Amino acid sequence: AVAVLENLLPNRQLSLAYGTVSLLLLQSAQPDMAEQWAFRADTLARELDDTEAQCYALFNMASAQLRVRDDAESWEALQRSLSIAREEGFEEHAARGYMNMLTLKLVHHDF
Repeated sequence: AVAVLENLLPNRQLSLAYGTVSLLLLQSAQPDMAEQWAFRADTLARELDDTEAQCYALFNMASAQLRVRDDAESWEALQRSLSIAREEGFEEHAARGYMNMLTLKLVHHDF
């Protein structure tokens, strides 16, 4: 999808595709690469002023960072993405946010 969409004008679908690559990299334990793809997704989503794509990218960036280190800034970004998802009615992103927050809290022994 990325290869096809990159040949078109920048669009929402490309930002979401970048976000999906990021999510797949997160799930395959490659947080550094996941963060890079999430950054690409976020940059394009901001350029397009697409709130949902930004929420998805922010969620992935924060999650990738928290896979590597436990820092307040990344937790705040994850919480911000969850707040956006809830406020905007992005139910899938909100559900993923809660699940990932739970998992990352366990990873960092924050019971």
